[in-house]
Amino acid sequence: MAFRATRQQERRLIKVFQQVIKQEQLIDTGALYKAVDVQVQVTNAGLMLIDVSSMDYLKYLYERFFLLETFMAKPETKQIANEIFKDFIQEIVKKYPMTSAVKKLESLNTRIKAQIVN
Repeated sequence: MAFRATRQQERRLIKVFQQVIKQEQLIDTGALYKAVDVQVQVTNAGLMLIDVSSMDYLKYLYERFFLLETFMAKPETKQIANEIFKDFIQEIVKKYPMTSAVKKLESLNTRIKAQIVN
């Protein structure tokens, strides 16, 4: 079963993505900005999946403005992702006996994949 980030961490990522929308001057009616949602989970293999959703036309803006790349390059995004990985590792240590936890942690190949979902 995948590890879920806290809603507080997801809200912080929402604010960062909204900053990117503002930075790219993509606010017209504010609907896109207000509808942003982010959900984060980490798979048992250590892959962090960051799903960003908003209005249907976000996928077309993404192709033109490289929103995910800008979002992922922000220091705030990297800091929050590190916090989520830290929480994930703490959960493994809590959940498994020490020898199993060490083996599990050694086998992790941590990486991040962000995507636009609708």
